[in-house]
Amino acid sequence: MYLQRNTNFVRPGCMDNAVAAVKREVELSHASGRLLTPVYGTFDQMVLELRFQTLAEYEKFWADWWSLPTTQQFVELWPSLFMSGGNSELWQIDEPLAAPGTGKIVNRRTFQIKPAKYDEVVDLLKPDPGETNPFEIQKPIFGPNDTIALDFNFESVSAHDEAWANWWEKEESKQFMEQWVQLMEPGGTNEIYEVR
Repeated sequence: MYLQRNTNFVRPGCMDNAVAAVKREVELSHASGRLLTPVYGTFDQMVLELRFQTLAEYEKFWADWWSLPTTQQFVELWPSLFMSGGNSELWQIDEPLAAPGTGKIVNRRTFQIKPAKYDEVVDLLKPDPGETNPFEIQKPIFGPNDTIALDFNFESVSAHDEAWANWWEKEESKQFMEQWVQLMEPGGTNEIYEVR
């Protein structure tokens, strides 16, 4: 499974119109995805996540989207809602959530892995047999190859805060962190988004 993340910056005062336009375009294209806006941080940012089963499906989606009759109207509307810049990333999902995108809050954490340690990191993150991960494991397709992303879903910011506070109190968490720091380089991000 693959995840494309398109990050764009919205013009001041245009967030509601930008959200409505992008949601309408996603619905018209029958894409599988979700729209995120930051809870903290850069408030003029919007992230569109689109999910694909295969790279062929990803390529076909974009070829089909450019041929839709509404695409030209959306492209003409774009400069009035969004500033220039932004980026698009393609991630492979190594460990999908049982029910991705069900929470109203997404906590995305990215980490820099020490060279040749990716498989060890994934093994450390995999759940015990019979259990499911509370997060999704993702790695970039086109680089940087020393990065891993974890997406957690929560029903609210308070549920997020409580879950992390409880996690840090567990003895297993301390043991996990002792192994984790041996595999990681300094750096990374911790972002919290609202699903729109």
